Amino acid sequence: MKKLFYIAFAFCLILSGCNNEDSWDCLKSLGDDASEIRYPGNFNQIFLTDKVDMDYRYSDSCYVEVFFGENIIHHIQTRVDGNSLFIANTATCNWVRTLKKIPLVVVYAPTLAYLENTSSATITMRDTLVSHDFLYEQRGSNGNAHLLLKTDSARVYVHTGYTGIYVSGRSTYSGLYNASVGKLDASLLNSDITIVNNSSLQDLPCVANSYLFGEINLSGNILYSGDPENIDTSINGSGRVLPH
Repeated sequence: MKKLFYIAFAFCLILSGCNNEDSWDCLKSLGDDASEIRYPGNFNQIFLTDKVDMDYRYSDSCYVEVFFGENIIHHIQTRVDGNSLFIANTATCNWVRTLKKIPLVVVYAPTLAYLENTSSATITMRDTLVSHDFLYEQRGSNGNAHLLLKTDSARVYVHTGYTGIYVSGRSTYSGLYNASVGKLDASLLNSDITIVNNSSLQDLPCVANSYLFGEINLSGNILYSGDPENIDTSINGSGRVLPH
C-alpha cells in the first residue's frame, strides 16, 4: 500500500511541476526527430534564451526551421514582436527527459542588426552575416558562439557568462568588450579601426589595420595583429597591449 502511495505522490509531483506545459506532456518522451518550417514574421533582431542551439543562414525572406523531438517541438517558441524574434524553450518538464538532444532553430533572414544571447547552447553562422551595423550582446550564458561577419560596424559586448565567442570575417570598425569569465577571440576578424575594452582575466586577440584603442581593467592582455599606424591605451590593470 505504501508503495502505491509513493508512486502516486511522485506522479502528482511530476504533473504539478509542469506549469507552462500541458501536464500530460510531462509523461511524453521527446519522440522521433522532427522539423517544422515556420513563418513568424519579419525581423532583424534576435533574443535567444534557454538551451536552444541557433544557426544563421542567408535568405531573401525571414523564416525559421525548428528541429527537435516530435512530441515537444511545439514548446520551442519562435515568436516575432515588432522587429524582434524571440527564441525560447517553454517546456518545463525537461528534467524528466533525456538531455542528450538539444533543440536547434535555423534562422533564415537577409540580415541582422542585433543578437542577444542569454542561452546555454551554441550559436553558429553557416552563411556570412552581411550588415551595416551589427551588435552582439551576451548576458549570463554559457556554450559557444561563432560569428561570421561582413559589416561596416561590428560590436561584440560580452557582459557576463562563460561562453567562448569566436568572431571572424571583415569589418571596417570593430568594438570589442569582454567582462565575462569566458573568452572573446576576434583574431580572425579583419578590422581597420578596433576599439577594445578587456575587463576580463582572459586574453583578447584582435586585428587592427589602421587604429587600435585598448583599455585594460584586469589581468587579461589585448593581443593584436595587423600593423596599426596609431595605438592609444588606457591601462588600469596588470594586463598589457601586445603585438601577436
